Amino acid sequence: MAFRTIAWRAGPFILIPLMLFAFRPSAGRAAEPTALPDSYRALTMQALARIKAALPAPPAGWIVQDETKIDQAPAGARDPKPYLEARYQIRYRRTAGVREEQRRLDEAYAESARRNGDAAKPQIDELIRQQTTVSLALKKATRRRNEAEQKRLNDELDENGRKMRAVHEETDRAISREVEPYLVRNAEAAITVGINEAAAEFAGTGQAFEQPKAAFALRKDGERAGSTGWKEGELLILYGNWQQAGPNRFRGAVFPDLPKGRAQTLRISITGERKLAEQLLKGMDLKSILTLMHAD
Repeated sequence: MAFRTIAWRAGPFILIPLMLFAFRPSAGRAAEPTALPDSYRALTMQALARIKAALPAPPAGWIVQDETKIDQAPAGARDPKPYLEARYQIRYRRTAGVREEQRRLDEAYAESARRNGDAAKPQIDELIRQQTTVSLALKKATRRRNEAEQKRLNDELDENGRKMRAVHEETDRAISREVEPYLVRNAEAAITVGINEAAAEFAGTGQAFEQPKAAFALRKDGERAGSTGWKEGELLILYGNWQQAGPNRFRGAVFPDLPKGRAQTLRISITGERKLAEQLLKGMDLKSILTLMHAD
């Protein structure tokens, strides 16, 4: 409505140029996305195939749960970057003994929860009884508009709630301590290799370790995840031009004017129990993967 009003007041000599300007193609408009060039797709698939061939087979009692499908990478992508960028991941899962370990964990948790819950029940019941008594007294004090009594009773309710939370938290801690020996550990592992990624982050506190030719190498052990879960540890190894960008955060330099098929940065992440992760790292053909950094 504002456009039509301005054009009418300006007269016909202004209306036509405005209309022509409105329909003129914008010089700053982004070009229509183009299909991914076959050469770029071929370079990507070639790099991923090299990584796949360099990764170790699953250890005895383990299987490959899933891995990147090379024949689908990266079909349908649009507007590729001026340099190769891809990621390959393989995940392993232990089959030997896991079902029995999970059964023992479930039984231990159920037994511990029942026993510790029974032990805490008298204290919880008493706190509930006190809470009910104080709540009834608070209603009377509210009807009588006795503000001093209301404050005292509200403080008592707050303290009662604090005690209730403390009982539940101590019960949870007791259950957690008792089931810890039964946690299912060393049941999953994964290797991820990223080509020309510009950022990497290592969650938690990592310990540096020596790795030939690597710009950075960090590791951390596994840790509890909830009452019955376990999160495996991780190795992070960075090759190429990486700089530290913060605590356990890194920035990689990738330049568009270098050969498109060359890996300027490589990020290798291995999740798993420490000995297994080191075994997987030792079983990788790192020499083959690192040749990507010299490809044309």
